[in-house]
Amino acid sequence: MPDAALADVPLGSAVTLLAHDPRMASDSRQPHDARLPSALRLAELGLRAGARCVVLSRTAGDGRIVAVGPARVALGRELTQRLRARVPTSP
Repeated sequence: MPDAALADVPLGSAVTLLAHDPRMASDSRQPHDARLPSALRLAELGLRAGARCVVLSRTAGDGRIVAVGPARVALGRELTQRLRARVPTSP
């Protein structure tokens, strides 16, 4: 499973985030689903392409809690389905 949606990554996995789904707007001038954060807001939380994170646990709504550096960030199910991650393969 080299590349996958963050929602499909096994718990405890350390991953590298890839580009997000283009339907997530990078600024307020582009249309996007109002329930999803903008790419700018995600970057402010440390969730940008190339960032390393660890998938810690599931939330009650089937979202995920991820560790990004020293921070813990709760992500909803829809967002985890749109964020792509590279999962290292075991040798």
